[in-house]
Amino acid sequence: VEFRSTCDTAKEVVSELHGQGVKVVVALTHLSMREDKEVARCAGVNLIVGGHEHTLLESHAGLAPIFKMTADARQLGRIDLNITPAGDLDSIDWKVIPVDSTTKEAPQFAAVYRKYANLLAELAKPAGRTSVALDARSKENRTRETNVGNFISDAFRKATAADIGLMNGGSVRADTIIGPGRLTQRDLLSILPFKNKLVKIEITGATLRAALEHGVSRSAEDSEPGGFPQVSGVKFSFDATRKPGARLVDVKVNGLPLDDAKKYTLTTTTFIALDGGDGYSMFKGATVIIPPDRAPIDVDVVRKALGRRAIAPKVEGRIKRLDIAQKSATNCN
Repeated sequence: VEFRSTCDTAKEVVSELHGQGVKVVVALTHLSMREDKEVARCAGVNLIVGGHEHTLLESHAGLAPIFKMTADARQLGRIDLNITPAGDLDSIDWKVIPVDSTTKEAPQFAAVYRKYANLLAELAKPAGRTSVALDARSKENRTRETNVGNFISDAFRKATAADIGLMNGGSVRADTIIGPGRLTQRDLLSILPFKNKLVKIEITGATLRAALEHGVSRSAEDSEPGGFPQVSGVKFSFDATRKPGARLVDVKVNGLPLDDAKKYTLTTTTFIALDGGDGYSMFKGATVIIPPDRAPIDVDVVRKALGRRAIAPKVEGRIKRLDIAQKSATNCN
């Protein structure tokens, strides 16, 4: 597999299209907004319809407007390209169409509902209760501490009696705030749909430091980095204005300063620990304490952690981004 420069590839393709007489080029991308802007400036496209971020975004760079709709079909974007008789782009009109409870069901979809009636009934069954709103939004779980991230990472740690629980924020997929009240099986699976196996490993403090550094290495460069760490048993602060690899300011494990030479146990998913997902390659080769074949699935651990009483997870100051805190303090003065 060859990974090529996005800009170089886009320029090459656009040049080929222009050579074939094409006058209007639309780029369909799955890049961060920063990368989309680079493509808009370097490749000479007329419009970019992007993905990656899960929020409604509109921007402009070079000669191209950039549009991204909210995830999970909550909005539909309509973009009209007004082309002259000579084939040139004259203007662009666009609008966002909300898809909500007021949107009429298509009659053709009734057969689909009937096909999945039993599954839908299973998903509607109760799983637990929450007395507080659960923040399962994608951007928040990929950029800062959330009560959902705390609850899940706590569940990982407690279920396996580990020192530390860690989850990549990109695993949280519901992309919504789930209000107080009853939680259904659908709610749980919307938060953790991948059914990843857990694994408990033994690592050094130096490896944990490398993992946390990696987890915040895209915090300034990407608006929604999937590898951002949600943690349990750990408190850390970082400054995203520093260079990647040197952003951690302070790290504590269960109230004590991180010791690079000490051994710690950590529970996370096989995606992170064994596959090196989201770039967490530092865990490969770690001593496995509880292998995947003896460990539960992530969503099952969370389901069990719900118990019979209403949960009330909260943000506790486990993760502090100092550059944003400093900027907020400056703006208030």
